[in-house]
Order: sequence, then structure tokens, then C-alpha cells
Amino acid sequence: MTDSPISYVVPLPPRVSGKEELINLLKKMEVSGGSDIYVMGGEKAKMDLYGKKVNITDRNLSETETMKILMDIYGDNAQAKLGTGIPIDTSFEFSANMKRGGRKRFRYRVNATACFRGGRESYTITIRSIPTTPPLLSELGVEQPIIDAFNKTRQGLILVVGATGNGKSTLLASLIRGRLENPDSNDAFVTIESPIEFVYDDIDKKTCLMTQSEIGSHIISFSQGIVNSLRMAPDCILVGEARDEETIESALEASSTGHAVYSTVHSNNVADTFRRMISVFDQGSQQKAKVDLIDSIKMIVAQRLVPSVDGKRIALREYLVFDDELKSKLILSTSFTEDIRLAIAESGQSMVKAAKIELKKGTISENVYDEIAFNYSKEIGS
Repeated sequence: MTDSPISYVVPLPPRVSGKEELINLLKKMEVSGGSDIYVMGGEKAKMDLYGKKVNITDRNLSETETMKILMDIYGDNAQAKLGTGIPIDTSFEFSANMKRGGRKRFRYRVNATACFRGGRESYTITIRSIPTTPPLLSELGVEQPIIDAFNKTRQGLILVVGATGNGKSTLLASLIRGRLENPDSNDAFVTIESPIEFVYDDIDKKTCLMTQSEIGSHIISFSQGIVNSLRMAPDCILVGEARDEETIESALEASSTGHAVYSTVHSNNVADTFRRMISVFDQGSQQKAKVDLIDSIKMIVAQRLVPSVDGKRIALREYLVFDDELKSKLILSTSFTEDIRLAIAESGQSMVKAAKIELKKGTISENVYDEIAFNYSKEIGS
């Protein structure tokens, strides 16, 4: 008997050989509505089903079997790379015949790391589903002020922030899709990703161009990718993640020289994003970085996925559009964080306000609302 509903469990053969069993697990995840699979040496594989972790195999996988799966994804040098302390970030895809005819392409983002489990060295592989084509903005319920600011930005920096697994890349890809499908856009897009997530092959790009590049396969680093992209005469540049000084500097330079730059940051809210980005610079460079960031920023959207009453998840979004008046105030501010929170209350949307809207609509429970209110209790005017 298993801990999970039997309908989610895939029986494993006595010895897992690699790719075939992995594809069977991924197919089960797709038909079940799951989003992530965790393959762990010494344990049953688990699936993320609307925020709940459920077993998807009927027995534990050994470290050897886990490594065999990883080698089929990454290559024979997977174990050697993990042995040096370097995690693996890559992608995986397969195609399958559909019941209604035709073949469908399934894509995944893969992270693997060495770890210690059950008293011995082991491995954890995290496999996250990437829908091939970005969803429509209407499907995500994106607020109109976010869409308007995104489409109007021809120069400057737009950031989508949040913890891992909260749909930052999905939101950005959906916004990009909307701009690509607009016949009045006339934009050349370049993306620099690690790895490439959504693809735009099936999107009617009308008057736009799209070039996607991947760290490790096409370019060495995010910062080098930005520099190289500037030689391609782009209008819009997507940088997968702004996480280090060199990348942030390059993104700020591109956004101040006539380009719309989009990126993601691991941050909980709009106000905290500045502190996190500035903190990667050394002490002597932080004031300049702060001024450059204020000068370039056009909008920050913080997104969090929370349980909905139908057993799935829904996105809550905090956002703020930065106009010239607000930027001038922030440059001179002695209470930077509080001034941003006040601006959100006056002209943006706080996370608590977003939760309150969904509570009134009946899409989230009182418990979920109370959790948001507790964690974002410092917000002004929420």
C-alpha cells in the first residue's frame, strides 16, 4: 500500500534502466496535472500536484538508478560533475503521440545536485515542467496595469520577482507572447536563458523577430549574452535571472541605452528587490548601483502562487510602476523601503490587496488570506 492515491503511482521494473522509466513518470505527471517531479536516491519519486507532494513510484529508487536517469538526461559525465560540487542545470524533452492524432512536444527544466541522505552520499533530481507555448495573458488573469506598462516600455528594466516555483518565467513568457502577437510591436527579441524554457515557434509573431540562446550551449554567461545581444540590434532582451554583479551591470547598461530588458530576481516583494540586487555589489559600488537601478527601473511585479478553493493554485501579484516623480523621490529618500511601500499603496497593488480581491471573489480561503496578511503585515494601506 502506498502513501499516495494509487492512480498517481507508476510501477517500476526491478531495475530502472534510465530514459524509458523517466518518460513513463513524466507522462503520468502530465495526465495527472502535476508540475514537478523529484527523483531522489533512496526514496520514492514524488510529484508536485497543485502544491502537494505525492508519491509517483511504487518503490524507492537506489542511488545507482537515480544516477542512471541523470546520465540519460545529461550525459556520462554527470556523476563526475556532481562529484566536484557543481550542480547540473539542463533541460530535457520528448515527443509523444496523442490520442486525438499528431505528436506533442514535452519540455522540462532539470536540476541535479549531490546530497547526503540515509547516511550516505546520494542525489536529488528536480524536473520541472515547461509548457512549450506560453499561456495567454487572459488565462493567467494578469492585471491590466501590468500589461499596459509592459507593452509601453521601450527602454528600461522590468523585473518579475518571487521564490522558485512561483511562475515568474511563465508570467514573463506570457507577457512576451502578448507583445509578439501585437501587429504594431515591430520588435526584435533576444532571450538569454539557463536553460531555455518556453519557446515561441508556434506563436504568430506578426511583425516581430525572436532569437533564443542558452547558457552553456550558445553563450558562456548571462552578462556575455547581454553584451553579444547588443550586436544583434534588439529592441527587447530577456535575461533569465539577474543574480550577480556582472549580469546586473550589463542589464542596467542595456536598459539605459535604448532597450527594454526583462529579468527575474529571487525576492519576496517589490521593496525587498532593490536591497537584494544592490547587496551583490561591494560596499563602494552600492550607491552607484542604487542610482542606476532607480534610473532604469520601469516596473517590478512580485508573484506568489497560493492554493485556491478548487484544489489548484492561483497567482497573487504585487506590482508597482515607477514614474519619473517616484524615481526623483527615491533618489533623495532617507526611508527608501517605506517610500516604496507607500507608493504601492497609492498607485500600485500590494500582495495583501491582491489576496483580498481573490478572497472576495471566493477563489481563496480565509486561511490562505490570513497567511498572506501575516507574511506581508508591513505593507501600507493593505
